[in-house]
Order: sequence, then C-alpha cells, then structure tokens
Amino acid sequence: MAKAKELPGKGTRPPMELTVGNTYYIRTARNDYVGRLESICGPYTIVLAEASWVANSGRLSDFMRDGQAEGMEIEPLYQSRTMLQWQEITEWPHELFTEAI
Repeated sequence: MAKAKELPGKGTRPPMELTVGNTYYIRTARNDYVGRLESICGPYTIVLAEASWVANSGRLSDFMRDGQAEGMEIEPLYQSRTMLQWQEITEWPHELFTEAI
C-alpha cells in the first residue's frame, strides 16, 4: 500500500494527485457523490461544484465504466458548492449529472 507523503506543517496527503477542474467520483463515510473539484481544503477535505449525490449507483462496475447503470439513483445538488471529507476518490471520465435520475 502506498504511504501518504509528509508535507511540512500540513500533515499528510493522499498518494493520488488531485487536479482542480477535473471530475471525480467520491465516497464519504455515508454518501457517494460525483462532481467537479473546485478546491482542496485539506488532506481529505475538498469543495465540489456541479455535484450530485449518488443515492444508488446500481452495479458499481457498470456505473464506473459507462457512467450509468440499471437501478441507479442520482440527485443533483442545486447549491453552487459542496464541501466534503472524502474516504475514497477516483477520476470520473463521464459527463456530470444535471437532473435527477
């Protein structure tokens, strides 16, 4: 397993490099989201724009591969920004959701 790198005065950071402006699929302690990374506030705290709550991804492998899956349930968050403390994060290569599914 990759070890987090020490940052002077900032604690540790995850081994994956995050890029502001890119889109990501995020898992938190209780919920999943997709959205565009607006800013990084700390080692595991980010702000998303254009975010949607993923209430149910359906079959996760289909959802990640195709950007959709049978049984998925998505709710766009209509506030302009959402701050999250994430546990898992991966790149999202698909279009973001603009309406509930």
